[in-house]
Amino acid sequence: VTVPVLAKHSRASLRELVAGASRVVVSHGLNPCVNLLEGSDQVLVITQKRVSLHATAGVTSSAVSSVDPWRHLRGIDDPGDPVDVIADGDEADQLWQDSANRGAVEASAEMCGLAERMILLATEYAKDRQQFGQAIGRFQAVKHLLASAQVKLEFARPVVYRAAADIDSPRSELFAAHAKVAATEASMLAGETAIQVFGGMGYTYEADLHYFMKRVWALAGIWGSKEYHLGIIEQAVNRPDFNIGPAATFATG
Repeated sequence: VTVPVLAKHSRASLRELVAGASRVVVSHGLNPCVNLLEGSDQVLVITQKRVSLHATAGVTSSAVSSVDPWRHLRGIDDPGDPVDVIADGDEADQLWQDSANRGAVEASAEMCGLAERMILLATEYAKDRQQFGQAIGRFQAVKHLLASAQVKLEFARPVVYRAAADIDSPRSELFAAHAKVAATEASMLAGETAIQVFGGMGYTYEADLHYFMKRVWALAGIWGSKEYHLGIIEQAVNRPDFNIGPAATFATG
């Protein structure tokens, strides 16, 4: 999210970032809580009216709890005076939307990776866990649970790939929304399935599974919730000029 904005509008800050001389974190309307604010040098504050860089030292913030123990969140109470105003007005609004799309796609990709890991952990556990004289993975009910989660993930992946490939297209908002919905559903199902296969062990610190599940819960709520993105999809498909149905899906021209 940060690099595309700085690449277009603040080359000096980008050079510092790439060289490792500066660490920039992002505050956005769809992702207002900043992760790892401590240790950063600047905060890129993206609103629909203005996009600006602020020195972290001048930012007033307060701690925010997270279900994910590895996310150290802070809410920005007052960003202070900007050190650089990157955009305002219509340009800021466009950057806000572009950043929202990129953030949603990035979160979706991470959620797909988390889903894959949770399914793998559950599959390996099902091979080892013995019950009634055999591995629980031999029971059809367990096989069906894991297979359903894997199928959901396989259908989500190409949606995320398409959103990433078309991130600069005129329909990027719709593609990003579709990706976030698909990845959220796939990763939530993967987590629920893995927890069910593990049983009570999945919630304990003896198993790593709960860390991945908690990260999914956290990602599901940032860069737009599932409900937020379903609203974008609903608006798109209800437009009179939106091509949908077999004629559009299988069109060759």
